[in-house]
Amino acid sequence: DLPRRRVLARSSLAALLPCMTAPARAEVMRDLTCLGLNVEAHRAEHGELPRALEEVMPAQQLPLDPFGGQHYRYLHTQEGFFLYSLGPDGVDDGGKQTEDSPLHVEQGDITWRASR
Repeated sequence: DLPRRRVLARSSLAALLPCMTAPARAEVMRDLTCLGLNVEAHRAEHGELPRALEEVMPAQQLPLDPFGGQHYRYLHTQEGFFLYSLGPDGVDDGGKQTEDSPLHVEQGDITWRASR
């Protein structure tokens, strides 16, 4: 009977994890959208992307990633820029997302991308 309980507990926990992280995911999407719009406003005003997020907002006002407790990551590339959160697994994957499936819903970074 003990192995059956473990299987049930493990599957129940796996089903609850997305529900437990949903509020933090919503916060991340709100923050990344606001930051992304600020970056776009900077680009419109100055004709170029900022080198760092501190150019669009003072460091003390930058929101913190609920999944890492640090500032969100910002990178600009030749295609544009992207912002990302570490995501529920807390691992910096360099902005790489994993496929959203029941097995991987808690892995990978949460990203917001914009092209030129």
